Amino acid sequence: MMLFLLYHRHWMDNEYYDTKFIGIYSSKTNALCKMERFSKLPGFCDFKTGFHIESAKVNLKKKKGIVYLLTITKVLDEGDDEITVAYYVCSNVIFARFLWIVKSIILCVKHKKIYISKYNIDEDNWCEGFVSI
Repeated sequence: MMLFLLYHRHWMDNEYYDTKFIGIYSSKTNALCKMERFSKLPGFCDFKTGFHIESAKVNLKKKKGIVYLLTITKVLDEGDDEITVAYYVCSNVIFARFLWIVKSIILCVKHKKIYISKYNIDEDNWCEGFVSI
């Protein structure tokens, strides 16, 4: 099954950007509808070109359900700020943990962090706009 990740990214300055992960959707049409709705919210409407949709193939038996998102981030040298490097969608938590172990071994590089988050398909993760500075 193909799923679609919707997120919004805008540059804070020449080096840093802010990412808001909106959700994982069962069709590109659903992701586009959510993008349209979010593009009217505060903050998002100021950066309409910041929306991104990525597709991910997942072995999932039903359209409605739970998936696990593995997010790899890079920690910036100047502090606790992180930038997202990659996303992976997994159909179950066991596979997500296995992938976390594999990626940890492969990436065994300083300044990288890996997170596993649980998401309901076709449910918004981010529900409001944001204030840009």
